[in-house]
Amino acid sequence: MPAEKRERTEELKARHREEQQRYLQRHGARNKDRINAAKRAWKERNAEKVREYNRKRRATEKGREAKAAENRRYRAAHSAAVKTYNRAYYCRKISIMQVRTSPDEVYRRAIAALPSGLPRFIRDDVVSSLCLAILEGEINVNDMAAQAKVYLRAYNREYDTFQTVSLDKFIPGTKTTYLDALVAA
Repeated sequence: MPAEKRERTEELKARHREEQQRYLQRHGARNKDRINAAKRAWKERNAEKVREYNRKRRATEKGREAKAAENRRYRAAHSAAVKTYNRAYYCRKISIMQVRTSPDEVYRRAIAALPSGLPRFIRDDVVSSLCLAILEGEINVNDMAAQAKVYLRAYNREYDTFQTVSLDKFIPGTKTTYLDALVAA
């Protein structure tokens, strides 16, 4: 729906509400007894609907009250766990907001947490993984330095950049093995 049409619809709704309120104030003040009599008559004619409505409303209210009481009992019994959960929840929210509001700062902190001798392509992949983990709520910005090692290890396992080479393997482009090259040296 275009913005102009939406604004026009809202204006019409607001004007209708105002007119309805004015009418009810004028009409209701003069015919209060008649309105109440009509309401009573409708309730008598639709007694089953009224009973069903009231039953549902009471059940909903009782259910809400029971759930609220259960939540209060749980929080009282497990206050330390609830506090820990809430603290972690809000830390995650703060970390996500930091990435959204100042991603360059978070990116700089992630780069600083990694060893400077890493090739750029590896550092970029690990930093991206760290930022994604923050956005997903797995880690906090404050824990990034400690978690950088874990994510670097995961990268090395996945891509095996610094792999161990067998001495029996041929040196690429030659017919010599690594062991032969070591013995000859």
